Amino acid sequence: MFLRTTQGTNKKYLSIVEGYRENGKVKQRKLLSLGAVDEVNKEQLTNLAKKLLEFCNVPFDFDIYNSEEISRKNWGAYLVLSKLWELFKFDNFWKDQLKDRKLKIDIKEVLMLLLSDRLCTPCSKLRSFNRQDYYYGLKKDFSLQDIYRTLDELSDYKEEIEKHIFKQNQNQFNMDVEVVFYDVTTFYFESIKSDDIRDFGYGKDGKFNEVQVVFGMLTNVEGRPIGFDIFPGNTYEGNTFKDALIKLKNKYNIKKVTIVADRGLNSSHNLLDLKSREFEYIVGSKIKNLNKKLKETVLDIDSYTNIKTDDDSEVFKYKIIEYLRKIKVKDEETNITTTELITSKIICTWSSKRARKDRKDRERLVEKAGTLIKTKKCENKRGAQKYINNIKTDEAEIDIEKIEYDSRWDGFYGVETSDKTLSSEEVLDSYKKLWKIEESFKILKSHLEARPVFHWTKKRITGHFVLSYIAFLFERTLELELKKENIETSSANYIRDCLTSMEFSEILIDGKTFYLRSKINDLSDKLLKILKIKTPKTISLPEGF
Repeated sequence: MFLRTTQGTNKKYLSIVEGYRENGKVKQRKLLSLGAVDEVNKEQLTNLAKKLLEFCNVPFDFDIYNSEEISRKNWGAYLVLSKLWELFKFDNFWKDQLKDRKLKIDIKEVLMLLLSDRLCTPCSKLRSFNRQDYYYGLKKDFSLQDIYRTLDELSDYKEEIEKHIFKQNQNQFNMDVEVVFYDVTTFYFESIKSDDIRDFGYGKDGKFNEVQVVFGMLTNVEGRPIGFDIFPGNTYEGNTFKDALIKLKNKYNIKKVTIVADRGLNSSHNLLDLKSREFEYIVGSKIKNLNKKLKETVLDIDSYTNIKTDDDSEVFKYKIIEYLRKIKVKDEETNITTTELITSKIICTWSSKRARKDRKDRERLVEKAGTLIKTKKCENKRGAQKYINNIKTDEAEIDIEKIEYDSRWDGFYGVETSDKTLSSEEVLDSYKKLWKIEESFKILKSHLEARPVFHWTKKRITGHFVLSYIAFLFERTLELELKKENIETSSANYIRDCLTSMEFSEILIDGKTFYLRSKINDLSDKLLKILKIKTPKTISLPEGF
């Protein structure tokens, strides 16, 4: 039933119309004619509207100027995350884990609060506790200490949580793990106090004067998380690889898989570990570290094959080099050293686009090196200082030979693989998708604000990362569900906008309280429909929301 205006010969007319179906066809019939629009008695209509609203138990007879907003709450985050909680069967998980314990904490409600904040407005645990009234539907009978105890529980059950998530990802989404991506990043603490987990090391955030932890994560080709580990801050990233392989082999019982990783994880012993566990690999190749003969082969641009690109102004070429690695392995028990052999192929590429980027990056470093010489701030051979000779002396100068040597490598890149069943195009395509895990780190660090970390014990630190891992799981699941419906605006930022926009105002008018829901944007509407969540009415009484 609705109001309709129709254009007559000279005037517009207002009527109440009803829609109905007849023989499968939608038709309309006029129930009541209210007369010409400019002649309608608006006072009579207003009185009629009041009576109808009273009949529907909706307050109307009030003075709009005698009103105030008591509070503003988010009604959507709790509903959306509860759906994901249910989807991943976390109720069953915690019931099984805690069946022999009498835990007084309501873990679900505490995590609903922390996850809602992590996805909507990341903040400290203390601030989360202080703003728990913001989320409509959340039970609010827990203390700040309950939040910290929940982090401890997350730490204690880290391995079981990862296994459960992995199993649910396979059961619910048939997660493909034939190709697995692995990468490492660092998370810093605003502290200079080190211990057995927090330590100084090479910080990927540029925070060299603060302690950190090293974080390694596995994802599949879609970016769904498979597992993670944290290591002491001074751990070399290549040394984290073995633990990741053990996790795939033992914890998840994955026997055949291709690991995709960046150059930082390309060491002979890491690749030997992969082969010993019957895994294949696709890794960035350190082509500048090859022997002299192979380096000249890489730089022989005339032997490359051209590949057509979408942009005719760009050039892309490649060639394949067969590569035999000789790896010396020392037996710790017998002290005997043997030589292991690994055969692989390096797909060398050259592109005009990369050549321009390499040249521009080097010019920027050379300019910075000149500034460092003038200001006498040369300390080591890192970054721009690699282009400085006689560093730490009064005779420091730009290293022209180093610049000329590096310029020879502009545009060249290499990807090494052991999988002989893949074509060069398939190898390069898989390696290009490594950006997905780099994007995952960006979401964890910047969007979910897992850094800086404000916890100081190993258990709390681990609990914090398990929380961030679950938040990332939920965010990525929403992103992929939207993408499945061909909704392109499904990035982390769009999802945050969706969740934060689902608000209502608690309004007090003439002593009566009711809820006024904010407008739902298109993406929020689509997300709610995908999750089969009913949108509340625009205006309602508290008991009817």
